[in-house]
Amino acid sequence: MTPTEIQEKITKLDSSIAELKLQLSKAEDHKKQLRLLEADMLITQDIETGVHAAALLNKEINEGLEESSGIAESTPNVTDG
Repeated sequence: MTPTEIQEKITKLDSSIAELKLQLSKAEDHKKQLRLLEADMLITQDIETGVHAAALLNKEINEGLEESSGIAESTPNVTDG
């Protein structure tokens, strides 16, 4: 192998290394984006769970108020004599 051929191979290897470093950098950026998306998804799930729980609680409260209102309407007024 001549010195020129060796130098060409070194140049190609350097180019390959630079390309691999660029690909690694892009992969790390994508990994960060995926972690952010995962965090957003977990937050969204927590919010949805909280909203669902609040809706259920609100429904129970409304049902309780309706029952209380029905009891109050059906209870005779003692002062009507």
